[in-house]
Amino acid sequence: DPGRRQEVHLYIAMALVLLGRRRLAKQAYKRILGNPDAPLTVRKRARGLRRSRMTSVEARGLAIDFVHASLPM
Repeated sequence: DPGRRQEVHLYIAMALVLLGRRRLAKQAYKRILGNPDAPLTVRKRARGLRRSRMTSVEARGLAIDFVHASLPM
């Protein structure tokens, strides 16, 4: 599913930020925003994260379901 793939790219970009690779993450967010297959909720999240940095406190409160690969929106 192309939409699900974009969601996974979003998770990877979020992880890159936490690893100190913000520039690479911003490029990933930009690719997600330019992809017509990305669901609206994923594009909204990518747009917001591209503008402002996610803190480690926010990351700790982030619930990611690795079994179903979904992010509560």
